[in-house]
Amino acid sequence: MGFKESIEERALNANNVFIASFLAGLNEFGILNQAVMNIASRRAGKYLAMFIEAKNPIKVDESKDIKEQCEQVLAFLNSILSISDVNVEKEYDSIVVKIRNSKCRFCPKGVGEAELEGTICPFPGLVEEFINHLCSKKVKIMRVDNKILKKEDDWCVMKYEVETD
Repeated sequence: MGFKESIEERALNANNVFIASFLAGLNEFGILNQAVMNIASRRAGKYLAMFIEAKNPIKVDESKDIKEQCEQVLAFLNSILSISDVNVEKEYDSIVVKIRNSKCRFCPKGVGEAELEGTICPFPGLVEEFINHLCSKKVKIMRVDNKILKKEDDWCVMKYEVETD
């Protein structure tokens, strides 16, 4: 698929192209990898949550379980960023967040055309901190097969351990 087709297929706007291609460019320069991305994106997640609290506060129902709280805050995040299709599942004592890869508007590979073997996805760290700032329980990204982001079919899958009280 060419870039023009990607713009149409993913319904990209200028902000999407800017962010994804900027991240791809940092990777090409050799100063960005997934570990660095996690640190930077956690900060972005915190500031996005603080922005929401200041600009358009959402009331998270703390009587709901963590899966429902995560669904609420991530649906809100998706409504303001238009990321992609985002699904939340509960698996034992963890939360699984899935983002549809072919529709993701921030993917450094799919949008920014980054050429790399691994990942430089902004969402594992961003989602972690966003949830931690807005939900009553805290989560921590888990490694699965020594990776924090796993591709399954057309989904980028991230798993978060729910911290116990």
